[in-house]
Amino acid sequence: MKNFATLFFALDHTNRSSEKISLLAKFFKQESPKDVAWAVYLLSGKKLDRKLAMAKLKDWIQIYAGIPDWLFKECYATTGDLAETITLLVPKSKNSQVHYENRNLSDWIENFMIPLVDEPDLQQKNKIFFIWQILPSLEIFIFLKIITGGFRVGVQAKIVYRALEKAFGISTEIISMRAMGKWSPSTDFFNSLTDPQIYELPGDKPLPFYLASPLVRKDEDLEDKLGLVSEWIIEPKWDGIRGQLIHTPNQTYLWSRGEEIISQSFPEIVEDLHSWGDSFILDGEILPGTPNNIGTFFELQKRIGRKTVGKKLRKTNPVFFMAFDCLYYNQKDLRKLEQSDRRTILQSILQKVTHSCLHLSTNLLFSEWNEVSEEIKYSRERRTEGFLLKRKTGVYKSGRVRGDWWKWKVNPLTLDLVMVYAQAGHGRRSGLFTDYTFAIWKEGKLVPLTKAYSGLNDQEMVQLDRWIKQNTLKKYGPSRQVVAEHVFEIAFEGVQVSKRHQSGLALRFPRIHSWRKDKTVEQADSIEQVRAMIPGIN
Repeated sequence: MKNFATLFFALDHTNRSSEKISLLAKFFKQESPKDVAWAVYLLSGKKLDRKLAMAKLKDWIQIYAGIPDWLFKECYATTGDLAETITLLVPKSKNSQVHYENRNLSDWIENFMIPLVDEPDLQQKNKIFFIWQILPSLEIFIFLKIITGGFRVGVQAKIVYRALEKAFGISTEIISMRAMGKWSPSTDFFNSLTDPQIYELPGDKPLPFYLASPLVRKDEDLEDKLGLVSEWIIEPKWDGIRGQLIHTPNQTYLWSRGEEIISQSFPEIVEDLHSWGDSFILDGEILPGTPNNIGTFFELQKRIGRKTVGKKLRKTNPVFFMAFDCLYYNQKDLRKLEQSDRRTILQSILQKVTHSCLHLSTNLLFSEWNEVSEEIKYSRERRTEGFLLKRKTGVYKSGRVRGDWWKWKVNPLTLDLVMVYAQAGHGRRSGLFTDYTFAIWKEGKLVPLTKAYSGLNDQEMVQLDRWIKQNTLKKYGPSRQVVAEHVFEIAFEGVQVSKRHQSGLALRFPRIHSWRKDKTVEQADSIEQVRAMIPGIN
């Protein structure tokens, strides 16, 4: 694991993509196939199926280091990261590397970490103590991150794939296809990942998703930026779950963008397709309700993660699949075809497959860009987020590649709220109070409404952190109640009634839009203003 720790340290200390690719490629070429497979697995964001409970580690480090509970909590509140806290608390005198064996990454994971999770508590504790005694600090940190499921480093999956391309000469596009879905790190997987033979499309795995880029524009420069509106397919941007519907004569699968099979949560979409002899992969959106009465994402959430869906839930929370692209049809990869040609094939498939839960996305027709700009104002009334713009001559790419797919989103909803609690951040933000709770006026009192942590720049975070430490009213573990003094404009995408929250409401995708230093606490918004944003509520 020493070599992997060295790689981690180097990756963590550079922001240059080219340097990260070079570091990764060098590691991939030098390590064993099994170690490369595990490195790709971890670096691309996958985690062990079973993890060691963090609560145990908190107890064990206090015993091992001989520190009281209050001191551990203070240390944890400062770093905001359990693995980092434990690594710093392991006494240097005990961390002597006695009888240290330089096991490789795959050996540590397969022969130590994975079996450890199923062992009795006493054996777990003794082995963890052994780890803290023999491993250097950086390797302790990485060990803890992996075994608790918190391993991450500033490397996107596409950087990993580009490094594999540099190391083994297999294109990033093929690598990304082979790495889709669930797989186990092994020598066999490494060989299949780097096989120079022509790649055949899988029958049961998704293809890499093409992601639209945010359209940053001024209304007057749209034609200069995009050309004529007639050169684009314009579709509503729905607020659902992106997915791929994969059908073969033997089986039908529904995959999420997170590379998880979710057929069991939305069985009506995959049912009744087994009789169709054609094979296809459709890209689209899982939506709540029906095409004539589309619901909200909050309604869709009731289906997410369900292993079984009964008749009652199907009736009260129906779903359907809004298809907007066809990537594969009858043994042919269509992704290099133009967008308009793929849509024609998609239309022909949906004319044959008469399925109540499969529908074709709408192609909206406009003659000028100012018509699109005017129409987007009514998006929220139609329960959409805006528009997707797809160049008619564009091919289907992998990942977020600018140029042919754009998302033009309606302006978010906003509220002016008061910060009442703060908590220390994690990772790069550890040591700073960067996670905030915001309140709204309800019957003359400030009531917590939502949390948010993104939206401030580094200078603002440091300034606010200093103020928080000087204006703390009470401490609750890592959280602090602060003087109600600062107002922030919070942006969000939707709101719904919620019994789980003290305010009775829940916001969707809340984030800080701006720090309203021009407003007083008394000028913050009230609960009545939020409730007025919910359609159909009294």
